[in-house]
Amino acid sequence: MLAKTPAKRRTGRRPRTWIAWRTCSGSLRSFPLLDGYRGRPKADVAALEDAVLRVGALVEAHPEIAELDCNPVMVLADGAVVVDARIRVEVVTPWPPMGALRH
Repeated sequence: MLAKTPAKRRTGRRPRTWIAWRTCSGSLRSFPLLDGYRGRPKADVAALEDAVLRVGALVEAHPEIAELDCNPVMVLADGAVVVDARIRVEVVTPWPPMGALRH
């Protein structure tokens, strides 16, 4: 089992589509680990893609989520699992109705 990967941690906006995820996932320095590292079986990248997009959809559906940390995420040969997650929520101030800002 790998305790750490030689990758940099990345943060940013969530990818909204599978194509956006494909673009950013290929740029990860740890991506070679998913393609069979030191004779290990290839990881289920499709399951990881699904997990990333689902977590992103969760965050978009709930604007009160200020931070979401999924660590670690284990990508196995037949699935992906978020082992631990931490969510920080905060009160969201709603936007005023359209036209309400006019004087």
